[in-house]
Amino acid sequence: MRQHLVVDPRGRRLSGVLDFEPAMIGDPAYDVIAVGLFVTRGDPKLLRRLFAAYGRASEPPELLAYTLPHVDSDLPWYPRELAAPPGGTPDALAEGWFGTG
Repeated sequence: MRQHLVVDPRGRRLSGVLDFEPAMIGDPAYDVIAVGLFVTRGDPKLLRRLFAAYGRASEPPELLAYTLPHVDSDLPWYPRELAAPPGGTPDALAEGWFGTG
């Protein structure tokens, strides 16, 4: 959630993340799902900046693939809360929700 981000007010940059979810072993891209959907909410500029601060970017199709089995996945919620990209294809959804422009 956006409330988990720590921002340095002087440098106006991301300085930390507070998250007490259960730790798991796996692909780091799995953790980016919640960031892309709940924090940046499909904003490509914000996601690009977050990837830069994180030091690792993930490809939109990979992130969309991890969306289905994600523990917090709520497929009916996404189109209601996030901008639905035109086309409705998996590639359009991946780029619309996880693309960085």
